[in-house]
Amino acid sequence: MNSNIESAALLKSPLLKWLASACLVVALLIGTFGFALYSAAEANTDTAADSVLNLAGLELTDQHGKRLKKSDLKDKLVMMNFFFTTCGSACPIQTQILRNVQENIDPSVDVLFISISIAPLLDTPAAIDEYLAKYDIRQDNWKFVTTSVENTRTLIERYAVTLDNAVVKKDQIDHRNMGYLFGKSGTLMQQYQLIPAMSERLVREINELSTFKPMI
Repeated sequence: MNSNIESAALLKSPLLKWLASACLVVALLIGTFGFALYSAAEANTDTAADSVLNLAGLELTDQHGKRLKKSDLKDKLVMMNFFFTTCGSACPIQTQILRNVQENIDPSVDVLFISISIAPLLDTPAAIDEYLAKYDIRQDNWKFVTTSVENTRTLIERYAVTLDNAVVKKDQIDHRNMGYLFGKSGTLMQQYQLIPAMSERLVREINELSTFKPMI
């Protein structure tokens, strides 16, 4: 049987029709939820450097003075953004949006919020404490972290945090208003522009993504 005949026979196969239907359903689900089904980062050798959550080696310290460890991220959804405490534009909006998301997701969802400072010399523990008090942030699953200037630069480059023509004036830094949602296997699932209209979608997609098990 030549390849054309084999192909024609396969097209008439009930199994193939079932598989085609299943693929269509999956495609529709992906379009609805706004993210793809995921696998472990280790299984995808073509994954871009910025699409894998790799923070454990960057010596990130949270608002409690504790070092962020690999075990802190294991099997968790991670919602990550970048901020600095003296920001007068995008950061307050991002923080309010993420606080709203945090308060409205299903309480059973195991998600870790990580806000990474892009101004580590300004964002002292005292400055971060004041920032948390200003927005009344008390939950243990939200870490506001800082690291060295060198590691901060690495993260800024990895996630293209600042604009190409970024302007630094006094204590203000131009930067992108983006959030990054990682699945339980550490794979970047979606990037969001953190604007108020995005809150409802974020809540929905975090809840949905939490139902998928991490793949090894």
